[in-house]
Amino acid sequence: MSQDSKTEAKEGGGLLRRVFGLGGHETAGTGAHSGSGAKTTLDLGDIQGSILRGYKMPMVRHFLLTVGVPAEARRILGRLVGGDEADAPQITTAEDWHVGFEPGPGDNPADVPRRKPDYCLNLGITWPGMLALEIKERVPALSFKSFGAFVDGAAERARLVGDTGESDPQHWIGGFGKGSDHVLVTLHAIGPDAMTSYSDRLSALFVEGNAFREVWRADGMALMEVRHGEPVPTFKVHFGYIDGISMTTIRGGPERYPPDHQQPCEPWLFVLRDEAENYFVPEPRELGLNGSFAVFKMIKTDVVGFESYLQSNKDKIAPELLAAKICGRWRNGTPLALSPDTDSPPVGIPPEQLNNFEYVNADGSGDPKGLRCPVGAHMRRINPRGHPVTGQGRPGGSNNTHRLIRRGMPYGPLSTILRNPTTASSAGCLAISSTQVLRTSTSSCSDIGPTTANLPERSGCTLSRGTQ
Repeated sequence: MSQDSKTEAKEGGGLLRRVFGLGGHETAGTGAHSGSGAKTTLDLGDIQGSILRGYKMPMVRHFLLTVGVPAEARRILGRLVGGDEADAPQITTAEDWHVGFEPGPGDNPADVPRRKPDYCLNLGITWPGMLALEIKERVPALSFKSFGAFVDGAAERARLVGDTGESDPQHWIGGFGKGSDHVLVTLHAIGPDAMTSYSDRLSALFVEGNAFREVWRADGMALMEVRHGEPVPTFKVHFGYIDGISMTTIRGGPERYPPDHQQPCEPWLFVLRDEAENYFVPEPRELGLNGSFAVFKMIKTDVVGFESYLQSNKDKIAPELLAAKICGRWRNGTPLALSPDTDSPPVGIPPEQLNNFEYVNADGSGDPKGLRCPVGAHMRRINPRGHPVTGQGRPGGSNNTHRLIRRGMPYGPLSTILRNPTTASSAGCLAISSTQVLRTSTSSCSDIGPTTANLPERSGCTLSRGTQ
């Protein structure tokens, strides 16, 4: 960690400092609801970084912890926001920085990074985790009255998102959904040395005073390809598609993305805010404000099965065209909406324009019947843009009622899968998705479940929710 990346403790400090730094009982303030608070600038130092920005680091490690000794566990979590990097790795906030193996959107590659850490750290706490940490005893007024899905837990609501059969909670690995899934810690790293160093530091912290017991861990890593004789990380997933082209823009957020036809999402859709239109910030306000909700999911990808399906239909449709229609983009990222017949249009499409298109324009023109890009294509279902859907019936509207923020990383080596198809189940995607708060409050992820987003991946295995 370079000296300029060390930060000093800040006022506020987010959920962890506000809760685990409490010396006694905390009382609730007045609940905020329905736009009762004036719009304010986002306090990026009080929001976990993974909610508002992508880290662009090539590897990630997830630790699932169960609480041992509550007082010791609270003390350890408090040290993660204590501001002393020498004492413990620190939670990464959404404050501005330029980091990663490639410059972020809007960054000038020639500029010297303002702050370039070699790791990023975030965590989520489930409702059973909050109980195990004895937060209810320390904060008697604790309330998530607008967020029954969080209190119910992922296993209770699994059928709403299609987690049945092999994806049923009884098959979830690592203790997920069993009540012992208390804290999920996510560590991103710039390279293997940093991953090893900070993992060792965290593992040592977890066991101090029997604070936590690690019940599961999993690693993800960007798929590599050779350029100019050197291996470099890519944005590809196991199915061969380039990922991360379409990004959700948050009004007032730190990221600057290439243009598209959609209005930025209001920040209260993803970050718990006083000006929210349809939920109460969890009480006490000091706990809920600037927090968020997220879903962790481990997704198996049956690469061999997917490729076999494409080839089995080659007499009806070219395999690469079928792959494009399933996703909504050609595997190189070219959208069907801009190039329905080829992944290499004659005039070309600049990278900054790969997300600058609409499905249905304000006058109803465009592709309302899905002749260019099928209405059922993965990316069109996840983000229908201007296509009228329930809750947004106006052609050309921004349709921000179906937006997600997803931070995912492949796991398992693709080369091994292709050499030995029997290993296909050992690879896929580890993803943390921040669903819109207004959706989370009413139906968990059911609005992006089997009726809205049938992914080509095989869904399931693990699911956990935590406040971020």
